[in-house]
Amino acid sequence: MLNQLDTSKFDLQASINKIQKNYGSSVVELELENKKGITFYEIELLNDNELIIDVVTGEIIPIKRNYHG
Repeated sequence: MLNQLDTSKFDLQASINKIQKNYGSSVVELELENKKGITFYEIELLNDNELIIDVVTGEIIPIKRNYHG
């Protein structure tokens, strides 16, 4: 898992800045995970959006969005 992170050119801080700007919300939790050979960060935002970021590709993928109202 950490091997993929070490060999990638992934920039966590730049990704967090981009997410906070694009989603208009702060990151409240992030967790590094590896499932089925894919290493990614699972990120929860203050506005209840949840995303994953593939550390190899840098792709940001929304996985859950809660609507209030």
